[in-house]
Order: sequence, then C-alpha cells, then structure tokens
Amino acid sequence: ALVAWLLISPAGAGQEELKPFYGTWGGSAVAKNRDSKYFGVGTRASNITIAPEGEGFVIKWTTTKGGDTAKAKTATLHFAPAARANVYKAAVSGEPADGKPYIWASVEKKTMTLYILAVNAKGGYDLSIYERKVDGDEMEVRFRRLRDGAPIRIVAGTLNRQK
Repeated sequence: ALVAWLLISPAGAGQEELKPFYGTWGGSAVAKNRDSKYFGVGTRASNITIAPEGEGFVIKWTTTKGGDTAKAKTATLHFAPAARANVYKAAVSGEPADGKPYIWASVEKKTMTLYILAVNAKGGYDLSIYERKVDGDEMEVRFRRLRDGAPIRIVAGTLNRQK
C-alpha cells in the first residue's frame, strides 16, 4: 500500500498549497538593522510575482530603496518539488562551502518561506529568510538576514494583491 501511495503522490504534493501565493503583489516595508537606533529605519517599495512553473513555481521580486538615489534590486528564482512534501529546491542551488548559496523554499499552511544559505569569506554563514504569509488579498512579508546567528537586517511590511 505504501508503494502505491508513493507512486500516485507527487513529491511536492502538487499545486494546491501554492495557489494562494500566485499573482502579483505590491506594497512597502520597513527595514531595520543593527544601526537603526543611530540612523533610523528605511522604507522600501516591494513587488513580488509568483506563478506556476511545471510542478513548482517561479518567484520574481523587486525591492526599491527610497530617497533621491533610489536603487532597485530584482531577483528571479525557479523552484521544483523536492523529495519531501511542501519543500521546493531552487534550480540555481549550489554548494555553500564552494561559494554557491543553497536555496530552498517550504510551504506550510498559508506561509511560504524561502531560505538562502551561504558560507561567508570567514567560513561562517549568512542565512537570508523570506517569509510570505497570505491572507486573502494581503501578504505579510518578513525578511531576516542572519550572520552566524546574529541578526543583521530585518524588513517587515504588507503587500496587496494587484488586480
């Protein structure tokens, strides 16, 4: 019976858990880092598009830091189901010890969490964690960057589904 279940059940459990995330989202977020108490916090405009791709998904996001010298950063990642249900591996994942970050995502209920793990030049680690929690047409976003366990930057905000 277990063999039959394995043969008919896809590793990533299909697209159902991903559907609430599909679409284009836009809004703003507030960034804090360890120097925020001295220099204040910064706001960022954020746009995210998540779409189905094969058995997985593609995510593209653009973050724009405000002010007179606005800087935009865009990233696109493609994910395919991993061997574990609700876990997805990025097509560009590499070996962190060789300077290539390892990237994966997980979906639990209404939260998609994307992880990027890299080994830094000193042999320690940098871990970026992107949490996206969907509630209808609203997405709560939270980004944390840790270096050897210590928080470097935290960004939090709310995005709305674009019609």
